[in-house]
Amino acid sequence: MKIKIKISLVLLSCCLLSMVSWADKVQEGIELYKCGLTLPAKQVLLSELQKNGPEAAEICYYLGEIYSLIPRSDSALFYYRQGLAIDPAYLQNRVGEGKLMLVEEPYKAEEIFKEAVRYMTAPIPQPQFLTDVTAATILPHIFSVLHLTSAILKDIQS
Repeated sequence: MKIKIKISLVLLSCCLLSMVSWADKVQEGIELYKCGLTLPAKQVLLSELQKNGPEAAEICYYLGEIYSLIPRSDSALFYYRQGLAIDPAYLQNRVGEGKLMLVEEPYKAEEIFKEAVRYMTAPIPQPQFLTDVTAATILPHIFSVLHLTSAILKDIQS
């Protein structure tokens, strides 16, 4: 009995350590992106995405951001949409998709941003990680882009 408990504890420790190192690698990729080192960030994030951990939607968002900087909007859109398929509540992917649509389809971009706002203000229970802090950081960005979209649409109509 004691041996089974010891083996279980060792296995549990190994699992926890691998999760910590996985999260560290994801954070490393995000920090590389934030420092402007897009190629190393892309390599780290792509390798971590294949492991399909709990932060896969976040990884997709940063890959979308990297590809939009290169610029490879088709790949960026792919990763934003993949992130939404993994976790529709991770709204940064919706914002990224909307940013890309601003250039080619402003009406579609406006709908995407409105959908994100509706999702954030819906009375249904939100996932645990979608906190007031997340809302405070995403909503101003959405509203500023919506204002820009409205200005673009007015220019197109006139």
